[in-house]
Amino acid sequence: MTTTGAVAVELYGLPLEQFTAARDARAKELRRDGDRTVAAEVARLPRPSVAAWAVDLLVRHERDLVEQLVELGAALREAQETLAGEQLRELDQERRRLLRAIGQRARALAEDQGLHLSESVLGQVQATVHAAMADPGAAAAVRSGVLTRSLETSGFGPVDLDGAVAVVDAAPLPHTRRAAPDIGAGDAEQHEEEPRRHREERRDAELSKARADLAEAERVDRRAAEQAATARRAAEELDERRAALAERAEVLRHELQAVQDENDELTMRLTSARGALREATTASRSAGRTAERARDRVERLEREGAHGRPS
Repeated sequence: MTTTGAVAVELYGLPLEQFTAARDARAKELRRDGDRTVAAEVARLPRPSVAAWAVDLLVRHERDLVEQLVELGAALREAQETLAGEQLRELDQERRRLLRAIGQRARALAEDQGLHLSESVLGQVQATVHAAMADPGAAAAVRSGVLTRSLETSGFGPVDLDGAVAVVDAAPLPHTRRAAPDIGAGDAEQHEEEPRRHREERRDAELSKARADLAEAERVDRRAAEQAATARRAAEELDERRAALAERAEVLRHELQAVQDENDELTMRLTSARGALREATTASRSAGRTAERARDRVERLEREGAHGRPS
């Protein structure tokens, strides 16, 4: 009997651009076969976001890498609980390395199917895998291979999974590790020792790479600190210059105000002087006319006196 979960596993493993058409065709096929309930559920399956589709792709093609990160998340949670500082630092370095590897593999797998993942989408892919490291529930959602949206977490704690998977309580996709050679009972112990040695060698190599990455990060951090110190000194000098300019501007504002006040006073005095000048001019003209009339009268009286005097 066909189940919604089984159909979802098929659909969410397809190239993203084929999802909608394949889902609708599958729902139509199920209705034709009489599975109306499953057909209705399949028809409602949401198209995954690009980031969710990329994670579903990783679960199908890079499951070992995904499992390494999930197991590393459990180790990190345990280290945090036991406050194992050195172990926590080493595990955190490995976490960063594996997340970078996850991003690279997600981009390569997507490009194999003709889709380029932007930096923003890659960030969502890494955030989703990081959430799977932080929360077992998120890990189960990622392992289902039918993720519909990206996940996120701010630390080690519960992750919001509402609407995150296409089928509620979806079972994890089967995980088949590399097939081991057929061995006899007498070789079992040796066979178990072989993968353990490989794991230790791989862990040593990863630890060496992580330490190299840490040394490079510390070098970059020191250079950034030096650049920050230089920028801080330059900022302090600029602040001092700005303060000096502000002080000078304040002095100039006071001087300008004094000049404006003096100009206002001179303007008032000039206006008053002009008024006095106008009054004096008017008075002068009036006095001139009075003097002219007085001269005329004197001359007239003198003439009259001369005519009336005996010879």
